[in-house]
Amino acid sequence: MTTAETPTWGQRTFGSPCRECEYTWDRTFDTIVTSIGAYPDAVDQQARLLEGQWRFDPQAWSATEYVCHVADSLRTWAERMAGVVATGTTDVDSFSPDALAIARRYGASTLAGALWALRKASQEWVESFSSVSDPHSILIHRVRGPQSVLEIARGNEHDALHHLWDLRRIQEAQTAND
Repeated sequence: MTTAETPTWGQRTFGSPCRECEYTWDRTFDTIVTSIGAYPDAVDQQARLLEGQWRFDPQAWSATEYVCHVADSLRTWAERMAGVVATGTTDVDSFSPDALAIARRYGASTLAGALWALRKASQEWVESFSSVSDPHSILIHRVRGPQSVLEIARGNEHDALHHLWDLRRIQEAQTAND
């Protein structure tokens, strides 16, 4: 079991708090479920200020691509957690966000379509993670190793909130460029 003295995968990878978005890794499971449920509204509000294909950096994703990524990530984790709950398996696999972005052609998506997908994925994630009986249950992630459901939920929330931070950066750069 991870203790306060042992940094989690998220803390080791992104810092504690996150070096960029300042996410803190002490959030409770119930708080995270509520946050993911409310996330589409926060993104929708931010997205109204954006041009979907605008980028703050040519190497970064556009607002639309970030929303597509979070929708796919939440949907993938909802599916994985539903499998854990239904079968009792403790093994979860990884996926490549970049390969998925290419396969799904995020750059050809519309912001409206991405926001619709995000809302559906958020609902699926909340339903799936809410069905977990013990968020401290340990799963074996193929790449990250042993992680509790809570740690996975924190990673999912960090990814979502980090990309909301990216959308704010896009909006700031877009405004400065106007």
